[in-house]
Amino acid sequence: MAYAYLRKGETPPIITTEGRENYIAALEEADRGDLKVFSDHLGDLATAQLRSLNVMTKRVLAGHHRLTHANGGVTDNKTYYPPSRADTDYDIDPGD
Repeated sequence: MAYAYLRKGETPPIITTEGRENYIAALEEADRGDLKVFSDHLGDLATAQLRSLNVMTKRVLAGHHRLTHANGGVTDNKTYYPPSRADTDYDIDPGD
């Protein structure tokens, strides 16, 4: 599916671990012939991703440059902080 989106120049939907069950349920409905459920699910994912992108863009434009990496590390205003070990706490405001 991601390949089909990318070929069209579109961003593929991101299926998170938390959303995996709902995605599979919608996919199974499509397999049973109800394409609307699957289509609506993809539309909901796209809407959530666009909202998230909008929030991130506003934060960057406001000067808040915080990025959480897949490994658990964080980049905050161009400074990389590795994944937290034990009780290590960086002076980063999660609201930024």
